[in-house]
Amino acid sequence: MVTVSTSKVKCIRAKLTDIQKAARRAKLVKLTDAITTAQDTYQEEACAIAKDNGRSLKWTRRQLYTGKGVFNRRRANPWNAFVRQKLNEENEGHAPGDRLKLPAFIKAHSSKLTSAYLRLTLVDKNRLRENINTYRQSRVKVTRANPKALQKDVNATFKTMQTEWASIQARTGLEGMYLAVRGDVEQYHEPKLFYTAKVGSFIKDVLGMEPKRFALKVESWVVGDFDSAGTVSQRLSLTKLVSLCRQHIQDGLDIIIPTLRHPPKKKVKMNYNNYEGKIEHAHGQSSQVTSS
Repeated sequence: MVTVSTSKVKCIRAKLTDIQKAARRAKLVKLTDAITTAQDTYQEEACAIAKDNGRSLKWTRRQLYTGKGVFNRRRANPWNAFVRQKLNEENEGHAPGDRLKLPAFIKAHSSKLTSAYLRLTLVDKNRLRENINTYRQSRVKVTRANPKALQKDVNATFKTMQTEWASIQARTGLEGMYLAVRGDVEQYHEPKLFYTAKVGSFIKDVLGMEPKRFALKVESWVVGDFDSAGTVSQRLSLTKLVSLCRQHIQDGLDIIIPTLRHPPKKKVKMNYNNYEGKIEHAHGQSSQVTSS
């Protein structure tokens, strides 16, 4: 077999005329103006919603971003509808505490469910899909914050990112770091920090603090919203504010305790009733150091 090599043919596009260039330019300007107008309208609507409902602009933007139209809803799955229907039939007449959970129900009746589902006709499956779509449309949609779901999303995302950063650093020898903190006091996820050895020594020697403590300082600055007039904490209850303050104090204590000459093996919890005896005398730490 003889291999024949052919020379690459350079593709030459026809030159545009002045009229075609002007038309392309006008089309680009029209598109840019439309996008700019939509962005301005979005900003105005978000500000109006936040002001009327006593919410922060950041929270309102996040709800608009994760709302309808940004993420496509999954198509109705007849298998899920079929299993849910059988589960409801099994739990009918049982008290809430005695009802079967979906994973346990599938595990106990997997073969029976599979055989019954395979006997369904196309008409039956389409009917199940229609029931799902009808149920979705009839549901009352309520906008609410879901910090636990956001926490799971952040943890999963940054777990993958840390693996990728470690691979890049080992492959290229680059030195660097990334730091991400929560943007709102109502969020639950912890600061995400990854750094190489030299960057870690830079934070300790130049900035004079542990990397985790540096991340907490960045988080306190971001959550405190010191660079704006209003703060999101103004709409929180007193109980919530006290809880958040205690959490930050405990985080600071967790950083300081391991630096002692003889650190305790168990975790030391902050004691507000007998701080002088339980913390200062027992571990040699004062409130000035803890709050710094």
